[in-house]
Amino acid sequence: MLDMIDEWMGHGHRTWHSDVEREVMLMLYAIRYPDTLLLESLSDETDLDIRRISGYLHFMKHTYSIWDEDTRKGLEKLGIMIPSSDKADPFIYGAYISAIELLKDLAPYYSFMEHDVPRQRLFQAALAAYGREG
Repeated sequence: MLDMIDEWMGHGHRTWHSDVEREVMLMLYAIRYPDTLLLESLSDETDLDIRRISGYLHFMKHTYSIWDEDTRKGLEKLGIMIPSSDKADPFIYGAYISAIELLKDLAPYYSFMEHDVPRQRLFQAALAAYGREG
C-alpha cells in the first residue's frame, strides 16, 4: 500500500527496515482525525518527511490534507502563518490541516464539500493556486 502511494505521489524509494515500515503502518491504523500527535511516537529511523506522511494519511484516511508548500503559502496570504517544514512535525502539520478545515467551515459552499473528497481536493488546489500567484 505504501509503495503504491509513494509511486503515485512521486516519492523516491524508501530505505526502511521491515520493523520501521511496520511501525509506520501501526501508527497509520491507530491515528484518528484530527490527531497528529501520534507522529511523535515514531522512532527516529522513520525520518518521515511531511509530504510523504501526509500522503499516507490522506490516501489511507481520506480526511487529512496533503502537505503542499503552495497551499501553505496560500494560507499565509490569508493571514494564517504556518511555518515551512520538511519533517513531519505533529504541531505544524496539525495547524496546517486545522487551518484548511477552518477555511472550509467558513466557505459559503461548505455544505457541498462535506464528505466529498474530490471537492475537498479542489478547495485545496484553489488555495495552492492562490499561494502560487505572484
